[in-house]
Amino acid sequence: MTSSTSNSKPNNSAQSEASIEREEDIRNAQGRRKIGLYTVICGGLMILVSMGLVNIGIASLRYSSLNPFSIERIQATGDNLGAALELPEDDPREVVYVLGSSLIHFGFSPDLFDKELNAAGVPTISYNFGFGNADPSIHAKFARKLARTFADHPGRIDRVIYEFAPHGATQRRADTSGQLNHATTAILSSWGDIGQTLLGDPEEAFALANTRLFRSGVPAEAITHMLATPITMAKINDTVKDRPKPVPMDNLGWDLFNRKRSSNPTYQFK
Repeated sequence: MTSSTSNSKPNNSAQSEASIEREEDIRNAQGRRKIGLYTVICGGLMILVSMGLVNIGIASLRYSSLNPFSIERIQATGDNLGAALELPEDDPREVVYVLGSSLIHFGFSPDLFDKELNAAGVPTISYNFGFGNADPSIHAKFARKLARTFADHPGRIDRVIYEFAPHGATQRRADTSGQLNHATTAILSSWGDIGQTLLGDPEEAFALANTRLFRSGVPAEAITHMLATPITMAKINDTVKDRPKPVPMDNLGWDLFNRKRSSNPTYQFK
């Protein structure tokens, strides 16, 4: 009996130490989980705060600057594409939509256009939907939004005029207006389009929703492009400052003009 009792004491001690170690491991594991949870929560809050500050800064820039990146005009144009739906259905006037680049924005006058056609006996009401930095890809987005807007009212617009200029389809134009691709997609797409994007590219879909809801249509790429513009211009100035200046043409232009005039004396040069 004495021998059996003496042998059980070390076993009880070992079991007690093992139990203490297990409890300590459990407490350590719980502590690590708490630390991990706090880290995730704090990190997530920091990310949200940072995103909020960035979004607030970009949105304030959007409304404090004069039409940054043509986004204000693009938003206004997209919001007003349904203007013809506000007219009475029996309105006798021809409804004309004119879309295009800044050439249309600053060069087309609906008042003058309507006045001329009304004088010619064609009652007309026209709308200027031109905007700067346009390229064919952005026009295509406007065309899709226009088609969706009038899908149930196909006869409300009598004529759609799209301005196309060759310079608007060049690679240089695409490089210049590329900063607007994300913004125009966010502004002109439907939520269904963004949902389709979510299936193939969740990150892009989240960025589109963020740009649309919290950044007033201004993507981060546009901000970095704006900040990089002075650096780019400085590089361009450095590359051209050492180039030789163009040689004056002297009288070459007038000589050519005089030869042209002598070869066709009846033409009225203006």
